Amino acid sequence: MPDEKRTRIMMVDDSSFMLSLITDMLKGTEFEIVGQCQNGSHAMELYERTKPDIVLLDVVLPEQTGPEILDKILDMDANAKVIMVSSLGTEDIVVDCLRRGAKHFIQKPFDQEHFLRELRDMNSKEDEKSRKVNVGLSFKGIIMGMRFFGQYLLEKHRITKEQLLNAITYQKNINISLEQLLIQGGHLNGKDVMRIKNIQKKDLDKDLPSIILEEKLMPKDKLDEVMAEQKKSRIYIGEALVKTGALDMQELEQELKSYKEEESKEEWEITKGLEKVKNQIIVKSFIDYTIKIFQKIAGEMVKVRACVPAAKTFTLQDYTFEQVGKGNIDIAFIFNLSEEVTLRTASVMYGKEIVQINEAVIDAVKEFLNIIDGNSCAKLSSVGLSFTTLPPVCHDNRTNNKFQFNAEDEYMLVSLISTMGDFDILVKSKV
Repeated sequence: MPDEKRTRIMMVDDSSFMLSLITDMLKGTEFEIVGQCQNGSHAMELYERTKPDIVLLDVVLPEQTGPEILDKILDMDANAKVIMVSSLGTEDIVVDCLRRGAKHFIQKPFDQEHFLRELRDMNSKEDEKSRKVNVGLSFKGIIMGMRFFGQYLLEKHRITKEQLLNAITYQKNINISLEQLLIQGGHLNGKDVMRIKNIQKKDLDKDLPSIILEEKLMPKDKLDEVMAEQKKSRIYIGEALVKTGALDMQELEQELKSYKEEESKEEWEITKGLEKVKNQIIVKSFIDYTIKIFQKIAGEMVKVRACVPAAKTFTLQDYTFEQVGKGNIDIAFIFNLSEEVTLRTASVMYGKEIVQINEAVIDAVKEFLNIIDGNSCAKLSSVGLSFTTLPPVCHDNRTNNKFQFNAEDEYMLVSLISTMGDFDILVKSKV
């Protein structure tokens, strides 16, 4: 294929694997790679030098984030076609990137056929309507996409980027959290909020209303009144799309029905997959409390991407945190984290931004794992599984202190997608 007919692609992704994968996908097509880099500091120089037709840009990058690079590219060239390619397909991230000016958002992982179709569609459209694409995993395991209803409609091309952004703005101007309502109404103060968060760290099953009542922070009738006020005023994205004219009520009902059917299918696939997991109750408990603590304590959304037996050749990230439990079954709960996720987890624990790895950061993440481990073991004790846990340890995988797999043990790998970055957890048990 003559070079002049090819669409020139620049890639920015910190994963060598992804750069190699996309390069292979584009071989023999009308697309050619004219430049690639793995961090934000090199992206601008590369763009200025290569002048690509399309930029494929990851969200989570070292030194500068994808959205920050997106802003700089558009400042340099307002007509730049930037496609975000990331596993972080949460509502806030998708909407933020589209608002900043990204033309499209493709969620990892993806298959070649779908990826090429989206690139060709983007390359041929003059109006460049942005759409969010969510593609399921291509390997065997538990599959769960991280899409919200608005993303689902973008994937089907039922709404445009502009319609979604208008609806999100309308929705956020109306909705307010229960915690905010209680603070604004003078029912809770800063001390109360800190007290509630400390309780949730110890018992993640307790929600905000139950803690308020148990701690006698306000009368039940008054709490019920505020909750009714919140429920009455709250609207969901589908309603916002109707209010802003993107859909009518009949269209909304049809799309919601289709969306719920697909969600139910995904949940069924996850449930069926877990039935094949050894020590299922232990794995499920650790997954459950990992998700809960990230949501309730860190305010981050976490979802399962896959749950599969871990190969002994499993790729280690920067840091691996391990906490061993001795009991009916010898187990270990393990976090496999990048430096970025390690820093963001520590920032949550300290309540301020942490930008450099040090001993205090490692200790904070150990405590984070300890909270999850403690809650999980407490839950397991109710079904007759008793454990005594040892203090967590940290392996810096960039040194000789690397995490080592034990050939006598079994490992279940749970791959997670989160708003703070992808990471893995492993549950180790004796064969």
